[in-house]
Amino acid sequence: KVLSEGNLGGMELVVASDGQENNYVFPAVEVKPDELVVLHFRKIEDGCIDEIENDKELSSATESSSSVDLWIENTSAIIAKSDVILLKNKRQGEIVDSVLYMENSATSWKTPFLSECAELALSSETWIGNPVISDGVTATRTLSRVNFNKDASAWIVTATSKASPGIENSSQKYVAK
Repeated sequence: KVLSEGNLGGMELVVASDGQENNYVFPAVEVKPDELVVLHFRKIEDGCIDEIENDKELSSATESSSSVDLWIENTSAIIAKSDVILLKNKRQGEIVDSVLYMENSATSWKTPFLSECAELALSSETWIGNPVISDGVTATRTLSRVNFNKDASAWIVTATSKASPGIENSSQKYVAK
């Protein structure tokens, strides 16, 4: 969700489990407050078109949304169960948002780069405290942001098939049986 008017050009998404060399740099796209932007982690069919010209109907793929759709050049997205994701202003190097999530059984970050990114999030104060517990996340149960707190209380694991890319995030929480 966009909080202020501007241009996404030069913003960078760091998914630490993907390694340092696979960061995604956003194209120049004008955005307005409260607009939603969906960054799809894979292209699996025709019609996966970046909507950089304010035409929110340009992308026609199955997973397209009524929001701004952007697509990473990848055909098999695998989201780690423990990860650190940073949104940075690449030009200034400033971290503007982050999320840390980890399986309950994990006791530490698996790689030095994950640890480094977690420390960056904590030192930038875009994240405070422990990671979100990601137990229960599957292909049909994703993490969903429910508020703008800078800690684990901002996130839930959604109920099965309640992912909501392109619309307000689902607040229907997964409950383990």
